Amino acid sequence: MILLEFNQIFLVGLIYFDYLCENFDIMTIHDFARNVKFYCEERDMSKAELAEKIGIKPASLARALHGNPQLDTIIKIADALEVPVANLFRESRRVDGIAYIGNELIRFNSIEELEKEGRFDEDVEEDPPSKELKPEDIDYLHKTLTERMRTKYAFKLASWFLSALRRNNQFIVEDIVGIENYQHLNSGAIITCNHFNPLDSFVMEIAYRKSHQRLHRRKFFRIIREGNYTNFPGFYGFLMRNCNTLPLSSNKATMKKFIKAVDKLLQKGQLILIYPEQSMWWNYRKPKPVKKGGFTFAAKNNVPILPCFVTMKDSEYKDSDGLPVQKYTINIAKPIYPDKTKSMPENVEYLMSEHNKAWKEIYEKTYGIPLTY
Repeated sequence: MILLEFNQIFLVGLIYFDYLCENFDIMTIHDFARNVKFYCEERDMSKAELAEKIGIKPASLARALHGNPQLDTIIKIADALEVPVANLFRESRRVDGIAYIGNELIRFNSIEELEKEGRFDEDVEEDPPSKELKPEDIDYLHKTLTERMRTKYAFKLASWFLSALRRNNQFIVEDIVGIENYQHLNSGAIITCNHFNPLDSFVMEIAYRKSHQRLHRRKFFRIIREGNYTNFPGFYGFLMRNCNTLPLSSNKATMKKFIKAVDKLLQKGQLILIYPEQSMWWNYRKPKPVKKGGFTFAAKNNVPILPCFVTMKDSEYKDSDGLPVQKYTINIAKPIYPDKTKSMPENVEYLMSEHNKAWKEIYEKTYGIPLTY
């Protein structure tokens, strides 16, 4: 059943659509995204459910809502929501994304607006309300045989999916710089990464496998949002719930269970990926200010931070939205260890400061420009 579902989603995910918009003289993407969100909420439908209903990836739907949607995608969305296409483009006072005026393409980048206003921890696309994750709904440590079997099968499916994307040049990791820094880890660690794509944890999975840390029985876990765990249906939901994920929760009791699990995993020598920027901005190349959470775990458990920063450049290939597929380089800096002479709050600030220096150095060296906002 799961395999059949995977095949259906996988085949749809590799379809290429035609370019958009000759039938729209003026298109405001902010209106489009806002109105789709409104109709989804009115129908108690999540964005992930809408994506599954129209036969595209949740990531492609997110890009359609805030980038360059294709005409057939717009029609499918309207059909799924049972509204006229025109209703999806009702006027708004603010315009973000892109617009076609006649034959001229005009870009209104909402990421630039968020950057200008210093709202780095906000996503371009608002998340739908999450279902609450309760303590009885999650086994963070995968103690049962059933949980372990699901995890094993989920990783096989994820590997198959990633291999297919790479074969079709829809996911390109060009190089890994500093893999020796990963290989030399001899304890649990917090792994950081900039958050630029819903599939960027696959990038970090590749780095983990290249590091051969599995030979030391160190597993690779990922901290994810509550909604990513509770809201996603189908294939992506199966991966979100079973690929060694550690979901956050709005439930206090669940968060206590989460904190205990993270502490225990780090003390047992496991590796935990966290996105310290909190927000995800599509292919945003600059490092954003980070939050304290992951650094607090590192200081509390006396484990290092391993700063990873993924840089990118356009390839000659196009994705299903007609945009250049990115070539990624995984840059791995030297691990940063807590200072035994410092208090825990001091160590949190120290780890954050050294981490930010590492990210900044990688960015400026790669792109040859100073980091400014």
